[in-house]
Amino acid sequence: MQDGDLVDADHEGHNGWRLDEMVNGSTRTLSGLDQSTEGKLGDWITAQNPDVVVLYGGANDFAQGEEASEVYADFFDAIAAMRAAKSDIRIVITNNHPHQNNAERNAKIDALNPFIPMLEELS
Repeated sequence: MQDGDLVDADHEGHNGWRLDEMVNGSTRTLSGLDQSTEGKLGDWITAQNPDVVVLYGGANDFAQGEEASEVYADFFDAIAAMRAAKSDIRIVITNNHPHQNNAERNAKIDALNPFIPMLEELS
């Protein structure tokens, strides 16, 4: 930040996407938008050529019933896709935050979050 303003406002987000959809693409309507024509994670990296990616993933996966082990594996695929597109990219992976009144989802988040630093180290 510089004087309260972001220095570089170039960023993108893909609301509603699961990690596997980011890696492989999706043919469904996500977040009320037809995003089926959007590319895959590797395509986005190639098109935007970022130096750093902050990846907050897993929340939509858990919301749609995936298990922590599936999300963990999907993180590996996402890291591999980004590395294949740009080998020198810096990848920052964030923890998932707990959800109110959803003990089942929170248990999955609690199972995944301790492994996020290891994922980031491998990235």
